[in-house]
Amino acid sequence: MKYAFLSGRKQSLSFAELQALFPKANFYHTDKEFLFAERNPPLPNPQQTLDRLGGTIKIVELIDEIIPEDVETKIAHVLRNFFQGKETKCIFGVSSFGISRGKDFQKKLLLSLKRKLKAEGLKVRFVNKFFHNIAPVAVLKEHLTTDGMEINLFGNNEKILLGKTV
Repeated sequence: MKYAFLSGRKQSLSFAELQALFPKANFYHTDKEFLFAERNPPLPNPQQTLDRLGGTIKIVELIDEIIPEDVETKIAHVLRNFFQGKETKCIFGVSSFGISRGKDFQKKLLLSLKRKLKAEGLKVRFVNKFFHNIAPVAVLKEHLTTDGMEINLFGNNEKILLGKTV
């Protein structure tokens, strides 16, 4: 299973802590905020792991690698499958890192996803305040790891990694 770990203020300390906790994990590509890792077996309880990691503020399970043109379609598919059959309001959010697809990329994406999902009969609400990335504390307050979903996008103009906060 592939993961992305969002570090806190002290990136080098956060990354050292992860490497000490998971010595057999295959760590690859780090940037100033994230450390990506491949780990087998998967994390049995991501929230418990997050509670143990003082310098890590978010764990993302990577789902797929896609091209930029397929972002909206793929996210809609993931959300549709997750919320299928749910009677109450479906709460979601999208955070993107390293993607430079124009000034209003996030706003257009969120509004389009909401329109698509509503047209399919789902009652949806996104939690991105002012169309910005979701703060880790908001993920907890909005119960996005249990009742809703936060989609995370990492990438550039050639390929994008799609993941969900766990």
